[in-house]
Amino acid sequence: MPSALGTSRVPSPWEGHPYYKRQTYPSIAHVFSAQFKGAMFFFLTFLLFGELLSSAICCPAGCYCTADEVVECGGNVTDVPSLVSPKTILLRLVGTQITELGKQSFRHLPVLLGLDVSHSLLKTVSSAAFDQLPRLHSLKLSFTKLSSLPGQVFSNLTSLKQLFLRGNELETIPQGLFDALVKLTLLDLSSNRLVYLDRNVFQNLENLNELDLGNNSLRELPVSVFSPLIRLHYLRLYFNKLESLHPRTFDNITDLLELDLFNNSISQLSPRLFWNLSNLEKLSLSRNKLQTIPDQSFYYLPRMSHLSLYINPLTFLPDRLIGHMPRLKEFYLYETELDTLPENLFCNMTTLKILAVSFNRRLQHLPKDIFSCLSSLYRLKLEANNLQFLHRDLFSGLINLDTLILNSNKLHSLPSDIFRDVPRLANISLENNLLETLPGEVLSVAAMLRKVTLKDNPWKCSCDILDFAEWAFLPDDTLIPEIVPLEETSHYILPPRYGTTEGASNGSPAFYKAVILEPEDRIVHNNRFNGWVYLWTLPPSGPRLVFTEPGVSSRSCTPLNPRFHSLSGPTTGASWIWVFLENLDLSRNLLSSVPGEAFSQLTHLQTINLAKNNITDISVEAFRGLGELRSLRLNGNAVGQIPAGCFDDLGIFLNLPNLVQISLFENQLRSLSMGVFGPMALQELWLYENRLTHLEDAVFSNLTNLRLLVLSRNQIGTISAGAFSGLEELGEVSLHTNLLSSLEEGTFSGLPKLWIFTTTLCRACRRSFLDSLDTVKKVILAQNPWRCDRDILPLRDWVKSRPSKVQNASLLTCLSPDSMIHTKITDLSDEDVVARKLSTSTTKAAIATTPSDSMVTPTDMRRRPHTQPPKKGTPAVTPSPGEEQDNSNLGDGEGLSQGAKIAIITLFCTVIIATAVICWVSCRRKRRASRNLYQQAKKGAVI
Repeated sequence: MPSALGTSRVPSPWEGHPYYKRQTYPSIAHVFSAQFKGAMFFFLTFLLFGELLSSAICCPAGCYCTADEVVECGGNVTDVPSLVSPKTILLRLVGTQITELGKQSFRHLPVLLGLDVSHSLLKTVSSAAFDQLPRLHSLKLSFTKLSSLPGQVFSNLTSLKQLFLRGNELETIPQGLFDALVKLTLLDLSSNRLVYLDRNVFQNLENLNELDLGNNSLRELPVSVFSPLIRLHYLRLYFNKLESLHPRTFDNITDLLELDLFNNSISQLSPRLFWNLSNLEKLSLSRNKLQTIPDQSFYYLPRMSHLSLYINPLTFLPDRLIGHMPRLKEFYLYETELDTLPENLFCNMTTLKILAVSFNRRLQHLPKDIFSCLSSLYRLKLEANNLQFLHRDLFSGLINLDTLILNSNKLHSLPSDIFRDVPRLANISLENNLLETLPGEVLSVAAMLRKVTLKDNPWKCSCDILDFAEWAFLPDDTLIPEIVPLEETSHYILPPRYGTTEGASNGSPAFYKAVILEPEDRIVHNNRFNGWVYLWTLPPSGPRLVFTEPGVSSRSCTPLNPRFHSLSGPTTGASWIWVFLENLDLSRNLLSSVPGEAFSQLTHLQTINLAKNNITDISVEAFRGLGELRSLRLNGNAVGQIPAGCFDDLGIFLNLPNLVQISLFENQLRSLSMGVFGPMALQELWLYENRLTHLEDAVFSNLTNLRLLVLSRNQIGTISAGAFSGLEELGEVSLHTNLLSSLEEGTFSGLPKLWIFTTTLCRACRRSFLDSLDTVKKVILAQNPWRCDRDILPLRDWVKSRPSKVQNASLLTCLSPDSMIHTKITDLSDEDVVARKLSTSTTKAAIATTPSDSMVTPTDMRRRPHTQPPKKGTPAVTPSPGEEQDNSNLGDGEGLSQGAKIAIITLFCTVIIATAVICWVSCRRKRRASRNLYQQAKKGAVI
């Protein structure tokens, strides 16, 4: 038959032979395609697994490597790791044991951009240590033992932008150390032992933006040391020993924004030292030894926003000290020896917001117009001076003043109209002065007044104070009291809420916003009877304090002394004092009970804290009428039972859905009856560390908004199937460290938002119960003493079929029998359970010979050092809700070490590569055999 080329095929001489089969030869395209596919498969496999193997091998021990070429090493690393990937761009060797950096330390890191060798034992650096890092941008050699550096150590770092040498032991800087760092923008030399700087040390650092020389021992600065730094913005010279500065020290750094000179020994300033710093925004000269400041020292600083001169022994300030500063916001001038101030000292500070002229023990007088230009001032602090008199026009012009602090002076009185031109004044502090009386109208002119502090003054309760007392009883909230310890003889004037009061009766209104009754507190109260004001202090009565109805005297100008008794609990007679009280803290007292209607008059209460008392009984009417209550804390007591209906008036059926949290943990509750929690908008209920043994059906059914329920560390042995019914908003329930051996099917049904279920079951869970957890989003079952017999198989199957639901499934391990301790439940096979099942006799013998308290549970193994071991026969104690361990970042691979992972990857890659090589060799042999057969066929052909 003719071929496709028009010639006849030559028959083979072997045709017809019984063992002959005509050979067919693949086309060239087919052969090429097969070779190409094999090569590509080999190439891609090599790239994939080679990269994985490379990343695993190139991260040395003691280091952490990330995908973006960042390597962090610490701990016992004693040298620069040599197996680091050459593509590394950031290497951090922090907290290591490295003592030396040699010439070849970084030869394998050609593209490194950032190097951090801080907090180490580094003592020596070779002059060529960084020669092979030409691309380095940031170098940090801070907090090491370096006492010196070679002069040429940075000679090859021409791209370096940041150099940190903080916290070392450097005493000198060798000549030329920074000459090659022409791109450097930040240099930190703080916290060393530098005593001298060469005048040319910074000569090539024209791009330097920030220089920190703080916390050294510099005594003087060369006149031109900063001249080359024409782009410098931040200069730190704090905590040195500078005594003086040359007049031209800062002449060339005209772009400077911040200059820190605090905590030095500067005793004098040149008159024109700062004149060229026209861009300066912040200047700190505090904590020096300045006694005087030259005239016009702070002229030509138009951008200044922060100026500090405090803690200097200043005795005199010139009339022309500060020039035009339209941006100045803060000025501090406290702890000086000044006895007065120039009248026009602040005339150029028209935008000043905060002014502190305080703690000047000799300052007795202030000129009447000294604050007249400060129309933008918001806060003025004049406390702890020696001021005895204030002029009536002193505060004229302070139209935006909000806070005035005058405490701890020697003021005897105030002019009646001193605050007439301060319309926005809201807070005044006059405590600890020598005030005996005040004019009645002194504070009434301040319409915006919210808070006045008047404590620790020797008030003279004579008829001269009546006008001021009348102001105190105006129907407004101008005074907000503060409860503070007072002397027996002092009085604290506080306003009530209403303008009229009918004597010191049980219905008298109160005015406190917050009251804290702690041991040794002294509470001050005032009342009004027939138009008179009575003031008294209540002396401390130890940790137990209660008020009874005070006696009422006749119309007079003398204080009214109440009767008081030390009782063991609050009574209804105490509640009249604080009708508008919002926060009540009675914690850490010796209260033993909460009687009925104890807080009935406190209808505005938002929080009650009764924690850490000895309360054993709570009346069913204890919290009647507290519709605005948001938080109730009864933890740390000895409450054994909560009466039904105790919380009824806190509920949502009264249209007062405010209570969101109740703390009853660390009590002695043994049971919770149905209906104890009335309908309320409660979101958190803390009941851990009680003695609850059982949860009844529908015990929480009224708490439809509950989101967190903590029942851990009780003695709960059984839970009714309907115990959690109605809790549709419940997001988390904690049941760990109880005596549960099983849970009924459907216990958690109807909880669509339940996220975490933590429990400590002592035996394996039934399959029916496990299936009922399908509605739960997350389940924690790790901390259980699992016994791996046949009963564990349903749990194993359920966990393996729901890997995303069971958190930390790898921590589910067997505790018994002994032959299977620490075996993962998910790794168990049916054969393991059957083959290793202990005989009954062996089990009984083991139980008889092993003490019950010798068993170590997984919880005990993970116990924190401060946690006490569990008592005999009780479950292991786990941390409290605030301390529970978060194991969410652990995965199934916890058991494999780094070395094992690398070995597995290496073996797998070897198998792949070997398979590819064998296939390639086999293919070549097949092609060679095909060519030989074709040649033999040609030799036997007949032409």
